[in-house]
Amino acid sequence: MQNSEVVESILNYHKDFNYEDSEKWLERMEKIEAREFLVANQVFFEKEGNHFRDESRRRDLFLKIIKEKIRSKIPNFPKGHPVDNCLRENRVLKELVSKISKNILKKSLKKREIIELFNKTNLHYLKKEEALFPYLEKRGFTYPSVWMWEFHDEIRESIKTLKSRFKEELGRQYINEVRRILKNVNEMTIREEKMLLPAAVAILSSEDWSMVRESEALVGYILEIEPPFWQLEIKNSKSSLKKEILSLKVGELTVSQLNLIFSHLPIDITMVDEHGKVVFFNQSKDRIFSRTPSIIGREVKLCHPPKSLDKVLKILDAFKNGTKNEAQFWIKLEDKTIHIRYFALKDENGKYKGVLETTQDISKMGELKGEKRLLDWQEGSIA
Repeated sequence: MQNSEVVESILNYHKDFNYEDSEKWLERMEKIEAREFLVANQVFFEKEGNHFRDESRRRDLFLKIIKEKIRSKIPNFPKGHPVDNCLRENRVLKELVSKISKNILKKSLKKREIIELFNKTNLHYLKKEEALFPYLEKRGFTYPSVWMWEFHDEIRESIKTLKSRFKEELGRQYINEVRRILKNVNEMTIREEKMLLPAAVAILSSEDWSMVRESEALVGYILEIEPPFWQLEIKNSKSSLKKEILSLKVGELTVSQLNLIFSHLPIDITMVDEHGKVVFFNQSKDRIFSRTPSIIGREVKLCHPPKSLDKVLKILDAFKNGTKNEAQFWIKLEDKTIHIRYFALKDENGKYKGVLETTQDISKMGELKGEKRLLDWQEGSIA
């Protein structure tokens, strides 16, 4: 069977999915490259969306395909390259899964280990979502951004739920749940190493990987020692922009002055254009929700977890058709109250030009009483 026929076979099986026949179908299926497997799923995803019938069983079957049928080998990359960083982090996750499994048998599992599992999986998945997925999207592959992100969120939510349910010692009633979570975390590393990374290596250019590395460094690592910085040498000539004078509606600013303003604002800003693509965000030192350069040019619908996508699309549609001009939410984030607002951007003719998102920590605003008219700086403090 030719590779194109294998791709067609996967598409047809998607359409007529029947888990009962999966073993026979799997026996007939020949080996396939990771990139081709991703192509087949992307084509079906574009036609059918991300809500597949019998999704959990389909996911189980595709894990079997990844384990048994995908022909993939990841070449060696230097230390600090995003692929090498991901493989090293997977070793950390596998070691943690093994440690927790042993402690279950010893009946000595502690809550702090579940917290550690959440923190490490969350950060590892966040790097894929904010650094790797955007560059796959630029190459036309949106399937991982939705399908794999959805699986990330399932794992996150199950660990968070477990974390909130038991005290310092693990109750016997949660052992099966812990084992299910460990299985999912471990299987995610297989999906990455056998399918996602080999496909990404075949799809992305050296320049893409350089930008992925720059973005993932802003998210952070679960490694004990941060990896050395790897970057392809890319020539650029941005120096002339620094002195450019911008004539604004009121006044003039240099690019440097404008960047200073945005980096010192006590509020986070993100702008999406009329085509639904992210074109700007400010980068302040206390940013509430992380942003990386890879988000620029990304479709806004791919920047949010799948579970919140319907809400995002509803806001965009209302702004575009003019029925609404503003939306706001406030949420609790640990001990902070976060105020999130969306504004429809329109030109002088009332034509829709995009969306402005603002995010602000308003926790201390509730503490304000009366008035403050006097300067009461504390000695030794610069705040």
